[in-house]
Formats: sequence, structure tokens, C-alpha cells
Amino acid sequence: MSHNLYKFHYGCQLPSTKSRSQKTIRLAFEKRTAAEIGQRLKRTINRNRQNQQNNTSQSGAANHHDIQADDFDNEHNELGFNETSLWEDYKHILNNEDKASRARMRLLHQELLQQQKDRNWKDILDALFPTYLHMKKLTANWTLPSAFDNFSALVCSCSPDKYRSREIDLVDLMDPVHLLANGYLASTPVFPQTAFSLRLLNFYDLL
Repeated sequence: MSHNLYKFHYGCQLPSTKSRSQKTIRLAFEKRTAAEIGQRLKRTINRNRQNQQNNTSQSGAANHHDIQADDFDNEHNELGFNETSLWEDYKHILNNEDKASRARMRLLHQELLQQQKDRNWKDILDALFPTYLHMKKLTANWTLPSAFDNFSALVCSCSPDKYRSREIDLVDLMDPVHLLANGYLASTPVFPQTAFSLRLLNFYDLL
């Protein structure tokens, strides 16, 4: 039930897309609406001008201002701007059911993230743990001088014609197994941003 609820909410958050025909229809409706409003405004302005010319008894700046105000009111009345709007903006208040639903969504999202992390560690541990045991035996738990050597050749599966030696920085190593071959333990199974020195960890363990 919670999985279906997650898929429902996630689908509602996706951006809405329109086809080319739907976009064409929308633009045509907008163009027709603009044309209808423009024609109505022109008729209103012409009618008000005729009324102004027939009414010769009124003149002056004050009368001209009143006519402009009447024109503005008439235009708004014909367009329906003075009518009471059926739409009202209000702050959305979550009820207890909505709050509980959002809490379940957040919990499910965190569970999915944790499950993905567990799968990543499970996938890499199949190669990481045997490499750790082998390196621990070769370096006597990283206490021998050879612990500072690079053992990448032991874990590299490249063919001899593709093998190349080059100087690189440790930050360029994004594979936990290769980091372990250099004496470092990756903090994450995928694209680790931090690596811990096994020699330093072993030193703290011996204290």
C-alpha cells in the first residue's frame, strides 16, 4: 500500500507535458480571445465617442475627466472585471491525514535510499572483503614497510597490452578496491569522496 502511495505522489510531482497539437489549440484559443476582447474594446470606445460628440452641453476639463472615468467603468463592466470572482486565494492548511501521508512518504523515501546504500555495499563487499584479507596478510596488518607500496597490479584485470603506469593523485581513485590496494578504506561504495588510511586506523587500534 505504501509503495503504491509513493508511486502516486511521485507521479503527481512530475512536470506536465503537452503535445504539439495541444499547444497549437491553446495558442489558437489565446489568439481568438485576444481578438474578441480587442473588438469589444473598439466598439465600446466608438460608442463612447459618439455619445461624447452628441452631448455638446457638457465641456471642460472636469467633464472630460468624468467621461474618461465612465468609459473606463463601462469597459470593465462589459468585460466582467467588476463582477465578484468565484476564485479566492487562501493558505493551504494540512489536515492530520495529509500530514500523516507526507510523513509516510518521507519515511519511505529514506528507506529506499538506505536500501540502495545497502545494495551498493553488498555489491562491492564481494570484491572488497577478499582483497582486504589478502592485503592484511601481505602487509602483516599494515605494519610492514611494504604497507606503503602500491599493490594495484594485484587487483587490476587489464591485459598486458593495455596496462599503463602513470602517476596519479589519490583523489583520482574512485574504486574502493584500488583504494584498498593503496592502503586506504573508502567511505562509500560508490564514488567515495573520503578515504581512511588503514595504517592510521591500525595505529589507533594498537594504542
